[in-house]
Amino acid sequence: MAAIKRKSIAKLCLALGLFVLAVFFQQMDRLAAPLPSAVCFLLTNLIYIGLAMAWGFSISRRILHCDDRRWLLPGCAMTVLWLFLRTVKYRFFSGDTVTRHLWYLYYRAACHADKHRRLCVQ
Repeated sequence: MAAIKRKSIAKLCLALGLFVLAVFFQQMDRLAAPLPSAVCFLLTNLIYIGLAMAWGFSISRRILHCDDRRWLLPGCAMTVLWLFLRTVKYRFFSGDTVTRHLWYLYYRAACHADKHRRLCVQ
């Protein structure tokens, strides 16, 4: 029992450490020159997307009730899509048409992620 508790605390500390590292990279993105800034930006978003994917894998492994899992996994997928679109939208595109379509996809993913989480609660 103590080994399981230690393992879960270690996972929590790892996730917290990754969040702190992402915040550090985010601050470096604002202060660094253009090339290191791009690297820090990508590392920050890769950490966030990786943590969201790890959350989804833990849901698929831990949640036994089929209906809850059926609503939580698409919500997690929409969260990963939302983070990816946010990364692409704000860094790589500046054209009006592409930015407008990414804008709509961005909010569509955010709304669907929230909808799936709320349906799981009902």
